[in-house]
Amino acid sequence: MAGRLKVERRQRLLFLTNRYLSGNITPKVTEMALRSCTHKGLRELFEIGKTTKIGKRHQKTAILILDLLDSISGLRDCVGVKGFHELKGNRAGTYSMHVSANYRITFKWDGKDVYDVNFEDYH
Repeated sequence: MAGRLKVERRQRLLFLTNRYLSGNITPKVTEMALRSCTHKGLRELFEIGKTTKIGKRHQKTAILILDLLDSISGLRDCVGVKGFHELKGNRAGTYSMHVSANYRITFKWDGKDVYDVNFEDYH
């Protein structure tokens, strides 16, 4: 699976590079948006492409969400994706995206980077 992910990321990078060279997009001149993962399994999944700390049935969706979070330039890029919403109450300032019925990836946004990314069941 890790090899397939590397190939997909390379293909996506090649596609974006070709679009940039053709003048269809402008490059994003920022560093990696995903700054820190609180959950060790998410960090492994993001860096290596596999982990034993998150169930296999959740890994594909988690990878898609992590790739999105790594590439966003603002929170508006998340609107409408996987139930994206801001939490309320004492968790205000934390955002959430659905992985499954119970599990969510939660994170904070400082205007530039995504940080404190966690995999949790907060219900």
